[in-house]
Amino acid sequence: MSENIQRDTSGRLLLAWALLFTALVVLAGICLALGPLEARNIVPGLVGDAQRRCAKAVMALYLLASIVGAARFHGLMVGINNLFYFGITQVFPGVVAILAGWRVRPGAVAAALLAGDAVAIGLYEAGIGLGGVNPGLVGLGANAAVLAGLTRAWPVPRGASVS
Repeated sequence: MSENIQRDTSGRLLLAWALLFTALVVLAGICLALGPLEARNIVPGLVGDAQRRCAKAVMALYLLASIVGAARFHGLMVGINNLFYFGITQVFPGVVAILAGWRVRPGAVAAALLAGDAVAIGLYEAGIGLGGVNPGLVGLGANAAVLAGLTRAWPVPRGASVS
């Protein structure tokens, strides 16, 4: 009996560590994208060290806002994170199409992305149970289906520009 409890506790501890490191990787990735993006685009007149300090300040403010938000607005942060993940994963079929060199129309990629987002957010907001399947995954399937369908219905002629 105590051996089963020991295994259960160690499994939960491993899961907690995995979740912690996943959250840290996500936060680090967002910070590494957000800081330079803001420093270069919102205040483009900065050069060298000033730009670096500005990027670091933005990253620090984002992390502080994340900590305060997680501590004070737990439900809101969970909702925002879900919506973020639903949205960010919908870029995947378009990126795969581009990297694979498939000839797809930009309008098809945009329509597929919007369809995937609509399905994922619609399922999430409606509270429809999917037996443990993430609504974002269902939206991703819809996204891929729309992209494939539109590409088959309106193919890009050989030699024509995809833009």
